[in-house]
Amino acid sequence: MAGSKAFTPTPWPRAWQNLFCSLVGACGTACVFLYSAGWDPRPSLGPTLLFAALITVATRLGLRLGQAGKVSVAHTLTAASFLALGFPAALWATLLGSLASDALRTVWPLEGEATHRPPDEVFRAFALNAGAHLLALVTGATAFTALGGWLPVTGITAETAVPLIGLFLGYFLVDLGYFLLYQAMRGEDVTPYFGRQFLRIAAVELLPQPLSVLVAATYHQGNWGNFLLLLSGGFAGMLLIYYLDLSRQRLQERVEELSALNAIGRELSRFLDVDALLEVVYREAGKVLNFRNFYAALYEAESQTLRFPLVYE
Repeated sequence: MAGSKAFTPTPWPRAWQNLFCSLVGACGTACVFLYSAGWDPRPSLGPTLLFAALITVATRLGLRLGQAGKVSVAHTLTAASFLALGFPAALWATLLGSLASDALRTVWPLEGEATHRPPDEVFRAFALNAGAHLLALVTGATAFTALGGWLPVTGITAETAVPLIGLFLGYFLVDLGYFLLYQAMRGEDVTPYFGRQFLRIAAVELLPQPLSVLVAATYHQGNWGNFLLLLSGGFAGMLLIYYLDLSRQRLQERVEELSALNAIGRELSRFLDVDALLEVVYREAGKVLNFRNFYAALYEAESQTLRFPLVYE
């Protein structure tokens, strides 16, 4: 017996996945050096490293939205670095922040993250994340300039509203596009991202974007006390939301596990047919565990053979 829970594209060979991620990472890194030509980093070195650290923390403390993986306010801080420091410094802050967050994930995985990843998967994460964020920033900054935006931005006005929308949407759509393309290359079903999941991701990543203007405006005021106070408050808020979300995930997982066990227990009294019971086990397990292939094997003692009454692949 065979079936399928959802449409899934055929995964690309790992070599092609590695090549794609390498190209994205190389293009993003090339943009950093291209736009940094003739730029003197010394005046803004401290703020650049500060924003890189903030992007790292925001990425690590992202929220999990089902199959969407992690979403975070890192986009907001990336936009803030562009509005506060200008293009070259923002590119370097984005590059360093992305690399640092992936390095921390490798040596210090948080709850729900894989503790051991193959080397090629680690490489793809480094290359794709850094490259996608950088190319997304280039797209957003280009849209900002093309729509008449100028730096510094010290507030949201009638003149700056449209360029800022171009910056925010350009970054978000390009970054999400690379993510969806890579998921499809891995053989993952991306159709959920074009419905409610898309709206949830957009809400988490776009609604806080006006705060980037506040961060940039506070930075341009030159009052480091207010600037650091604002960042400290933002960090405390991210930490609180992260742990609240983590508690919600644990509770939801526990409820789903108990619900699945209760459903299987109820069906045990109804089904005498083993095949029908295994169908129930498969259905309920799919609500708790994320798997693509599933099979059940029964050992026949008399013939000393295995029988596979249920196979999904």
